[in-house]
Amino acid sequence: TAFEQFIQDFGRIDILFGNGGSNWGNRKPVTEFDDEKFPININVNLHGGTYMLAKLAIPYMIKQGGGSIMFTSSVCGVTGLRKQCGFVASKFAISALTRSMALEYGKYGIRVNSITPGPFPNPRNQDDAAFNAQLANKTMLGRFGQSYEIAGAILLLASDASSFMTGSNVTVDGGWTAW
Repeated sequence: TAFEQFIQDFGRIDILFGNGGSNWGNRKPVTEFDDEKFPININVNLHGGTYMLAKLAIPYMIKQGGGSIMFTSSVCGVTGLRKQCGFVASKFAISALTRSMALEYGKYGIRVNSITPGPFPNPRNQDDAAFNAQLANKTMLGRFGQSYEIAGAILLLASDASSFMTGSNVTVDGGWTAW
């Protein structure tokens, strides 16, 4: 596997960042949501991008005495969002899985945390000015975040400076969740 090759090349795995994610949907209420797109959100965001990566990395981290696992959730995974039921369900599940895994693997020195971003530039939404304005207006700062603004949270969780943090959802959202 890729993990075995990584261990062979580098000797250990100290940090895992499950940053996969996608928002497959048709921006409709649940009763009108495309039934075929709902499980795509769950499979990409929750199953493949978090659960499976962690399942593969944890045995190596246990053997070496610890590590830091991070996942990307979303403000929609703590507050909800209209007409995005598949994405929201998968991101809420990531937030819950983070806490559950922190409970299970803390005794092995493995920390599990989530980054909970607000709106950041996204190629899929770049041509939807009305939607982007709606998202930006949900923040206290009235704008999208920039990549360097989330990098600090990622570096914190990857470093020993967060050695007493586990089970946390670190929010980088311009104040979205303060509403």
